[in-house]
Amino acid sequence: MNTVVLGALLTNGPRPTFLARSGEQTIRVELDSSAVIKLANARSDNHVGHILDQKRALIREAPQFLLDEGFTSTIDGGLLVTVSAVDL
Repeated sequence: MNTVVLGALLTNGPRPTFLARSGEQTIRVELDSSAVIKLANARSDNHVGHILDQKRALIREAPQFLLDEGFTSTIDGGLLVTVSAVDL
């Protein structure tokens, strides 16, 4: 079992997404709106990217579990893991 390593945070798409790796596998970790609200403690300001960067350790645990359990999709030659508030 390889560990998920979160890379860059992309905030220019429809959902905040971390680029990540697990071993040689490329992973996109998307956060749905419920996950963002939970991580931001229901704050809705312009600093969501900063808040998500501060919560990397907590965020990393969710895609690790989902990956280990096989809850992934394939996208653009890599894996997609969508994290919701329930996963956090």
